[in-house]
Amino acid sequence: MDELINTYPDIEQFLKVLKDDESMDCFFENCCLTVKINLIGENIKIHTSQLDKICLYEKADAIPSFKYLNDYGIKFKNYFEICLLISHHSYTFFDDTNNWNTDPLKFKIGESQFELGPISSLLVLLTEPIYSDNNSAHYDFISFTSLKFSLGDQLNYKEEFSKALFYLNSYYLKPTGFHATLMHLELSIDDPLDIFYEYDAEDIFNKVPRKRIIKRKDFISIEPLNLYNEAVQKQGEQRFLLLYRILEFFIARAIKKKIADLRYDRSVFEEDIMTAINFRNEEHQLRNLILEVITSSNKKKLSEYCFNKGLIDSDDFGKVCLSLYSYRNSLVHAKETELNQTVFPNPFEEREQINSWLYVVDEIARKSIKKYNEIN
Repeated sequence: MDELINTYPDIEQFLKVLKDDESMDCFFENCCLTVKINLIGENIKIHTSQLDKICLYEKADAIPSFKYLNDYGIKFKNYFEICLLISHHSYTFFDDTNNWNTDPLKFKIGESQFELGPISSLLVLLTEPIYSDNNSAHYDFISFTSLKFSLGDQLNYKEEFSKALFYLNSYYLKPTGFHATLMHLELSIDDPLDIFYEYDAEDIFNKVPRKRIIKRKDFISIEPLNLYNEAVQKQGEQRFLLLYRILEFFIARAIKKKIADLRYDRSVFEEDIMTAINFRNEEHQLRNLILEVITSSNKKKLSEYCFNKGLIDSDDFGKVCLSLYSYRNSLVHAKETELNQTVFPNPFEEREQINSWLYVVDEIARKSIKKYNEIN
């Protein structure tokens, strides 16, 4: 490796990082840099001709079984590594945070293995010389975070990434207040320069539950997961409406499930079935969904929460459904004749009501995904 480092002074710093990386085995012989990818137990071979291209700020796109994934990651055989941005709505910078001092967060979805942790020195070598721009404060890729995973031949990496991102945002990171999003390595002219910050990974991820590698359930549909992952990036009304769209997505599934349950119950008469499924409008459809996904004990807790926050005028779970639907309408409509039932932005008003409704709709959205979108 020392010979290789001396030969390529333009990328010397990246080769040194790779050499010193105890998590990666690498060596140089016969004009090839060989790096072992532990997650799949395979060696990637990078010929010096490809290192020459990197020195010229070009992609090393002729490596066998390898390709770049746009400007956010790499693929080698069935191994994928995609960059993530870990963010918090209340903070933009964290001091003294270059080192990820915790073990990678590991979990499985089906037979696919996922690892959240520091970016690999291999990905840094293959991307930073191409995408970094010191004039834009977009450099030191070694401080970034990535999601590493291995997939079967028939799986779509974008869909599997969305599934993993949902578990990160709805479970692992949720107690910390942080959220994960896809990170593009090429900084566009429209990007704010302060989004690429360093954070205290040890402080954040020590709060993440990860005593063992949990095998998470797979999903039926990707769309509600993408809605959730988009929602966590937003605040206020934008976040609420994205989460509400998840409820809309599952309304039809809730009706079908109710019909199926009643059909196979011999004690229920046809007239009762017709009455039970006579959901005349979206309000009744929403009510059916919420009643189906919230357990009896959680109904009491949720109605008490809404009553204490002033969202409903009595401790009645039925009013939670009605008030949630009414609040949604107050955000999407703006009729002058209905000003009393409409919410308009006002910089002088407190945001407590929207924050309370965000808790409610987030709870219902996650439970809807669990009941109607998980593969059992």
